[in-house]
Amino acid sequence: LSSSSAASDVYKRQADDATALVIAESSLLRFVPVADYNGTPTSLTVRGLDNTYAGGFSSTTGGTETRSTTDTATNGGTTAIAGATSVISTLVNPVNDPPELTNINTLQFTEDDGPTIVDADVSLVDIDDDYIESATVQISGNFQPTEDLLSINAGDVPAGVSVSFDAVSGTLTITADTAETITKAQFEALLEAVRYDNSSSDPDTGDRTLSWIVNDGDNDSTLATSTIEVVAVNDAPEAEISRVTTLEDTTYVFQSADFDFTDAENDLSLIHISEPTRRTP
Repeated sequence: LSSSSAASDVYKRQADDATALVIAESSLLRFVPVADYNGTPTSLTVRGLDNTYAGGFSSTTGGTETRSTTDTATNGGTTAIAGATSVISTLVNPVNDPPELTNINTLQFTEDDGPTIVDADVSLVDIDDDYIESATVQISGNFQPTEDLLSINAGDVPAGVSVSFDAVSGTLTITADTAETITKAQFEALLEAVRYDNSSSDPDTGDRTLSWIVNDGDNDSTLATSTIEVVAVNDAPEAEISRVTTLEDTTYVFQSADFDFTDAENDLSLIHISEPTRRTP
């Protein structure tokens, strides 16, 4: 019950006839349920007052309420209180609340770490649904198709769930094979099992952005993002045995091409050659 439409100007429902709230004809009645409430709340019983009523009226000024009550147990006849009552009922229809993903942390991945869990402490909440139907985790920022991979170990995937990775878009998709069979807890565990790997010996060290979305069969969650920091390490150069053929009693000048050296970072700058072993015919 309220004398204005401001959200804070609300009167609590009275419990009995002895303390019925008195409101003026110009006052507004509002129902303000708690968050996520749905159903049929207790109805309001209303009695009219005529102009012989001499008491005060409830009001709200600047967020401060002044409550006026009266005893309506005695009513009708010559009283100012109507004998008849009206009942105001309210029905709050449910609407789907989308799932929420939080608490996804940054992963620092070092070259050659191998498949690494992105975050083992993901929080998945859906206040009005016990099941989740699908989820996607996409490398949406700085995706390197020839390097980056998202996966879930097969042993962490329960029966009734399909997992696939699209190497073109960098998207890992997790789907329940049948609706309303995979619980929130199971999907949370699946998201906590998502792994990142980089196959390059000379990886791009720009941060990767991951975009996380889950769906409860009706709505997608708000997009959640996290970061993967990629750290490169130096790889030692490698060489294969090479053979050079030259004529007897001639000088041969070696060229870099004579040596089969490779370096993942392509930063080979110095070749050290020791004195060759002399062979006697």
